[in-house]
Amino acid sequence: QMCIRDSARAKGVPEKVVINLHARRNALIPVLTLYGYTVASLLGGAVVIEDIFSYPGMGYWTTQALLNNDVGGIMASTLIFGIVFVIASLLLDIIYALIDPRIRY
Repeated sequence: QMCIRDSARAKGVPEKVVINLHARRNALIPVLTLYGYTVASLLGGAVVIEDIFSYPGMGYWTTQALLNNDVGGIMASTLIFGIVFVIASLLLDIIYALIDPRIRY
């Protein structure tokens, strides 16, 4: 089957334009999905790294709340991490729609 890129090449469109208009848009979607999963791993990594090196941050605070059975601290850190993850997912979905207009929610 002949695809849009082949049609554009047959019409004499330069290769640079074909790649920028057709290929890059489709290639960015899996890359952006990987960035979305990276946000989740960064949140989990912050807890581990801050606990190992005793950095005063959200991860260390979360670990201390877990060790001290501080229910309020555990709930607050879970809420904050959840909000960050939801905002990152929302931004990712908005970027999907901007990159590829065929994606509709």
